[in-house]
Amino acid sequence: MYCPYCGSEIPDHLTVCNVCGNKLDSNTVKGKSEKTSEKTSDKPSKGRSPQKHETRLRSVILAAGIAIGLIAGIGISLLRNTKPDPPPDVPPEIPAQSNTSEQASAADSGSEQDTAQNTEHGSAQNTASGTTVQVPDSGTTASDSQKEASDSASSGIQTGESSAQSSTSDSTSSKPAAKDAAASEKLLREQLVKTIGSDSNIADFCVSDYDRDGTFEAFALVGKPDEYDVFFGSLYFVTEDSAETVISESPFYAYSEQNHMLRFDECDFYLVGEYYTTADLSYVFGVRSGNYYEHDFSRKGTSLRQEEPGGDMTIILSEYDAAYDKSTDMYMGHTWKPYYLYWDGGFREYGGIEISVDDLLKCSGAQKYVDMITNNGFRIDSIYYRANGIININYSSGDSSLTQYDNMTLIRNGSSVTVKQISSQGGDDPAAYSYGGIYNSALYSDIATYPGSF
Repeated sequence: MYCPYCGSEIPDHLTVCNVCGNKLDSNTVKGKSEKTSEKTSDKPSKGRSPQKHETRLRSVILAAGIAIGLIAGIGISLLRNTKPDPPPDVPPEIPAQSNTSEQASAADSGSEQDTAQNTEHGSAQNTASGTTVQVPDSGTTASDSQKEASDSASSGIQTGESSAQSSTSDSTSSKPAAKDAAASEKLLREQLVKTIGSDSNIADFCVSDYDRDGTFEAFALVGKPDEYDVFFGSLYFVTEDSAETVISESPFYAYSEQNHMLRFDECDFYLVGEYYTTADLSYVFGVRSGNYYEHDFSRKGTSLRQEEPGGDMTIILSEYDAAYDKSTDMYMGHTWKPYYLYWDGGFREYGGIEISVDDLLKCSGAQKYVDMITNNGFRIDSIYYRANGIININYSSGDSSLTQYDNMTLIRNGSSVTVKQISSQGGDDPAAYSYGGIYNSALYSDIATYPGSF
């Protein structure tokens, strides 16, 4: 027979359907059996039964769920056991250790490895970009490092140039770092040309950070020199903002490149000579707070020179003192005698103390030069010793009506002396070693310093 509830074929003797579990009474079974026996084609199919369809659907859903779960589990297992290669900027991970102390050691090792790799990678990358990026410490992740590098590059900080300037600023905080000299010279020249309209007549252009404030300035002579390096023109002081006239339309003597500056640790000075027929007058210009000034020592003599940067200087006294004519009470004969200077935060002169012939003869070699003077009919009038080792001997000849004056310069080195050669003539004629005229104890007594003894 067939169950009237689920339509399943079941044994005839059952009182409860062994498929759907519904109770079967005799009337229901009989009626249903008769109906089905009369018309077998109306028998409900197994797949069409609502109850059986519901039961099969539940089974399918349950099986599908189990299958999906299994597939997901397999996928997760595969993902866990298969790791992708790390990106080039991320160091490989260190396998976990079972022992706690080993884990700590591995972590430290990993940090060192991270730092080394970040340093190497960062150096290669930053060298190409011109940017110096600080390597993060071991507690910083690779992504953090990349972000910091990106931030540093985009903000323009920690560049090679700024790092160097920062270092210079730290070590010399009171002295700003000077700009590049070549770049500054270009800007200064452009400013001068903008003012004068052309660069064809720039005879001398001297660039320096004159007052050591980190900014370059220039002094420029503008004019056409003649065959004797004398020209009629103007002197300009040039900054990046302006070019102003210092001396206008005057005759100048263009000093050679090595002689147009005085250089010291704390400052530089520009030198230029105002030309006269037989000499030049040395002008001395400095810079203070972006402005030029003429030093107090300016126009004190002729041909001011420095032997080497930071070294001693000479200045020439141009005067007429080669001879004296008693009948006219006049000195005559043009002479040029060097005096000796040094820098001690200001210009100082090596003043001379007077010594005797006997004092001089205590020096080895002095007798030769004393004899050279006296054996040629000259008399020694005075001798001055200076702290730089220079000894000036003044001597003269002639009668009461006309007197001729000369000098000889010796150089003391320890306990011996040698003569200063000033001409190629040489020999035993003392005139070959004379500048002519009379040496004084000092040319500028207000700045002179004197040795304590000979």
